Amino acid sequence: MESEHENSSNHWKKEEEEILKKWGDKALFYKIMHDKAYKKTWCLSAWFNIPIIVLSTISGSINFLSGNFEQYKNIIIILSGIMNILTGLLGTISTYIGLSKKVEGHRIAFLSWDKFSRKIQIELSKPKYERINIKDFIKICTDDYDRLVEISPIIGDDIIRWMKKFIENGELEEANINSCCICLYDFCLFPCNCGGILYCLKNQKNNDENKNVFSGIEKPEILGYIQPIQIAMETKIEVEIHPESAIENEYAPYTFSRNSDN
Repeated sequence: MESEHENSSNHWKKEEEEILKKWGDKALFYKIMHDKAYKKTWCLSAWFNIPIIVLSTISGSINFLSGNFEQYKNIIIILSGIMNILTGLLGTISTYIGLSKKVEGHRIAFLSWDKFSRKIQIELSKPKYERINIKDFIKICTDDYDRLVEISPIIGDDIIRWMKKFIENGELEEANINSCCICLYDFCLFPCNCGGILYCLKNQKNNDENKNVFSGIEKPEILGYIQPIQIAMETKIEVEIHPESAIENEYAPYTFSRNSDN
């Protein structure tokens, strides 16, 4: 039994743990951004759906009561027609830009990235001899990561700017609406009574302590943080000691310099 534990622990290498950690870190960022995008699109949807509900109700009530006001019948018909036109326009625009699909898409993406991140966190928190087979776990995480990237809705530029500002400053302070000129969602979230999550992006003090936390976290490429692809040390050493065994590929990073010298 003990030898089986030792054999199982040998399957987990540091490089594989680093890859899983990077995926888990990126998943955390995607989770936060999709959560913000969900709240934004939900409140933006309210700008369309609430007026549709109000106008439809008023229009139906006017038509129902129009028989009691014969002298205003023509005006009532005109007002009812205008309300119906506005209701149709708002509904058509909302359907065209796909607000309902975006709301549900960001909600599912938020929950899925959170589940993916927690799965990696739980597995890496275990002792190596208690973890599942690394090859199986890598395959599962690879399939899940690819699937989440494919199904996740596109994140808006304002969300990306907010996240980059969050990383640069280390934290976000609650906005003072009277003194802050540029605040996230100040137009979209106002009718939803979401003032508690308004954050000022203008007059913030840098928090070096919190900024240092982000220095060790792998960030997704969508935020503009592009990292070079790393090669395992065993591969580098093997090529340097036995250059004749290296695969001749003009695009390989360790054969390119050798070919270019010739």
